[in-house]
Amino acid sequence: AIIEGPWIVRSAVPVKPALMGRKLKQRYFRGEGYVETDIHIGSSAIANNITGLCRGYAKAMVVDLAFCLEGRAEEELPERLIGVARYRHPDVEKYEDLYDEETPPPVAGGGGEPKKDV
Repeated sequence: AIIEGPWIVRSAVPVKPALMGRKLKQRYFRGEGYVETDIHIGSSAIANNITGLCRGYAKAMVVDLAFCLEGRAEEELPERLIGVARYRHPDVEKYEDLYDEETPPPVAGGGGEPKKDV
C-alpha cells in the first residue's frame, strides 16, 4: 500500500492484495529456514508501467508491503503473514538489477538459480 505519495501514484497502485505468482514471472528458492522469491516486474506490461511511474516519485513515497504464502490445502489455512516491509523515501537509482546477460529473468512457474552475489 502507498502510505505517503503523490496522488497520481496512489491512484495507479491498487490497494487490494494480489497473488503475485499468477500475474508476474518468478523464481523460488528454498533453504533451511527461508523461502526467497525473485519477482520479474518486466514480465507484465501493466506492472512495468506502474513501476516506471513509481520510480519517478519514489523519494516522495512511503510504501508498506506484507507477504504470505497462498494456502491451498485445509491444513495450510488460515493464511498468516510471514513478513512485512516499509520503504521510506527509497532512492531506487541506487538499486541494482537482479538479472543480467548471465542470469536471465525467470520463466513462469519459478525455478532457477540465484546470482551468487545476491
